[in-house]
Amino acid sequence: PTERALQIEAALAERLNALAQLLCSDPVASARSVFTVASSDAFHWSAFPNVLRDEPTPRIRHMSPDACAPNVAIALIRGDVDLYLGPALGLTEGLRRRRMVEADFVTVFRANHPAATTPLDAAAFCALRHILVTARAPARSMVDEALAERGLRRTIVLETASFTGALAIVASTDCVVTMPRAPASAAARHLNLTLVTVPVDLPTLSIYVYWHERCHADPAHQRLRERLAEVSPD
Repeated sequence: PTERALQIEAALAERLNALAQLLCSDPVASARSVFTVASSDAFHWSAFPNVLRDEPTPRIRHMSPDACAPNVAIALIRGDVDLYLGPALGLTEGLRRRRMVEADFVTVFRANHPAATTPLDAAAFCALRHILVTARAPARSMVDEALAERGLRRTIVLETASFTGALAIVASTDCVVTMPRAPASAAARHLNLTLVTVPVDLPTLSIYVYWHERCHADPAHQRLRERLAEVSPD
């Protein structure tokens, strides 16, 4: 940027945001918007059904955070994404956020899985056939980090980026998946699954809804993000 561009950067951003809010201030026009929401597909089980039961419901376009180029924070800043649901972002300049839930984790078994009916210790947990849900390469998980601190390692038979796919496999095999409680509880009501406490101490994970300040005053945007933030963690 030129010296002049640097001089006007802050003032220009403020005026552009004010103009964007003015253009978004018509509730009728805003109600016709398509809102792009970036999140993992775990929210298909928890947040999205609750929101889509409301009337009127705006049209929502869902995408994976990993599909946002170059990352989800930049996509929010550019306006390619309207809302992000997930863990805290590192880059937050110009972004606002609201905490949705403090997520704890459970291990999901199919109904009548033999290991789900007996006390589960760390050794038995590691011997299970685990599905790891991750979009990262190399794969990383707080579960494996917690096990490594105790000198343990679990048996991972599948890595996938889809919670829904993992749950479908768990429902028809002896594989298990460890995931946040809210989507696991919702899936269990439909897929005949059993939830078991993880026999390893895991930290809870703060889940937020993020948006750019330019959308803060948009009535339809505000209704959608407030509804998302009200979703129960159970």
